Amino acid sequence: MPELANHPVDSECLETPKQLASRVGLTERQIRNLIHSRQLEHVMIGSRVLIPAGAFTRFIEAKKAMPCQDETRGLVSVGSTNVSASTLLPRALDGHGRPRAS
Repeated sequence: MPELANHPVDSECLETPKQLASRVGLTERQIRNLIHSRQLEHVMIGSRVLIPAGAFTRFIEAKKAMPCQDETRGLVSVGSTNVSASTLLPRALDGHGRPRAS
């Protein structure tokens, strides 16, 4: 039996696209599309495609969108009483994109 202390288990664990798909709740085709588009880390052993342990987690972390803190401050909510109803209506424009005189 190999010594686990000399070989970290995670660095040697590989799974097939089918196994990964089943584990993360995607289809095998979706996983293969990520591999084909080179978005998901993988290795080829002969003609077999295998995904290293942690590759899907790294993919998710790289794709995660973080909200911009500056854009979330001071936004007026839709139901706010600070905005009058007249400012929400589109203005009539003249042929040059300027507001039409009343």
